[in-house]
Amino acid sequence: MGNTMKHAERQWKTWATSAITMMTVLASVGWLLTSCSHKAASQWLFEARARPLIATPSLDPQLATIPSGVVLATAIVPNGKGRNDLFFYTSADGGDVFRRMLSLSSANGDVHPHREGTPRLLIGGSGQYYALWTGTGIRGDGMDLYLVRSDDYGHSFSSAIPLDAQAGGSHPYFNAAAAKNGTLVVIWISYDTISGAVPGTGTLQLMRSSDGGLSFSPPKRLATDVCPCCRPELKTDEQGNWYLAWRQVDPDQSRNIVLASSHDDGVIWSDPVYVSRDEWRIDGCPDSGPTLALLNGDIFIAWYTVVNDRQRLYWSRSQDKGRNFAPRSDLAEPVRDPNHPYLIRIGNHLLATFQGRDPRLNQGWSNQQVYVRQIAPTLSAAPIALAHGSGSGSYPIGVALGADEVMIAWTDSSVAGDRILSVRGYLKQGR
Repeated sequence: MGNTMKHAERQWKTWATSAITMMTVLASVGWLLTSCSHKAASQWLFEARARPLIATPSLDPQLATIPSGVVLATAIVPNGKGRNDLFFYTSADGGDVFRRMLSLSSANGDVHPHREGTPRLLIGGSGQYYALWTGTGIRGDGMDLYLVRSDDYGHSFSSAIPLDAQAGGSHPYFNAAAAKNGTLVVIWISYDTISGAVPGTGTLQLMRSSDGGLSFSPPKRLATDVCPCCRPELKTDEQGNWYLAWRQVDPDQSRNIVLASSHDDGVIWSDPVYVSRDEWRIDGCPDSGPTLALLNGDIFIAWYTVVNDRQRLYWSRSQDKGRNFAPRSDLAEPVRDPNHPYLIRIGNHLLATFQGRDPRLNQGWSNQQVYVRQIAPTLSAAPIALAHGSGSGSYPIGVALGADEVMIAWTDSSVAGDRILSVRGYLKQGR
């Protein structure tokens, strides 16, 4: 009898423990489901499969949209003869199909495929389209910087204008932005010999056009001690404010992100302000520049750095036109080896896309894939991994397709070659 009672007591304790454990698990699951359901109300939903942007082998995409909803794209396409051409494409169905329209570079030398110097596609205030790229050029005497312009919505483009004729030589690390009033600003990093400059650094140069690229002011040096292999970034708003960010090299070889501003349509620029004092010291080339976005009067910036021997992505925000920045915030945890962030404004939302490795796969050595995380109006809980191809994804970019829709594209590289993949998404809230 005693043994029976003891056995029953043990069974009761086992059952009670199991029941408590099960209730705890169910409560946890319920909390997770509630939490996920709550988060899902404001999360972005992306296509389950990545699709090729164009059918041919290609790399280094750029995207833009016009008010009619047509999506524009450029891509570098190998021509099979050891050279690369820059092609222009359009999609009238929200990115379902991109149709090849024009080669922008076939008559103007070879396009240089350098991810920190990806060709740029810009839309001007009066409907002009601009494309800029670097290549060996028609002169064949070095790395030239070229500009073409379209005034008929991409049906034709002007002959390429070699900006080097005025700039006196350029470098692959360039950028540009177009304002609605017709102002076009081109920036690049040059290897000038400057007395007293930090060894191994470059200078930041700027040319400005007030007539939509038909003519440019003489080159102007804006900064010295510039990291020579990190692409500078440039953005403008409708009020004539311009913002320029780059990686500065201090005398102790620490590399930090800084920002200068202009409030007279890019004529006079402020002294640079430190966005963050990361104090990253490296005797080499990071090959990773900052990215900017403007939203509701605020400046957002994201960048790559290394802290405690770990690759990190950070972001910050200025609410006073670039005079001060909030303390940096992590962008990519728990993604491994994150790099090359790109900020995308979609209506009143701001997304960051970047590349990195899934820490759960292949002991953290999975192929690079593309991630997205919302920054504004609120920071989402964690990065979202997008559908990917069989290769390694790099240098993602994106564009708004509407007030709550986005398209993201990147280069997928494998032993079979390069191709451009894309994924579209929308904000689930309100749908």
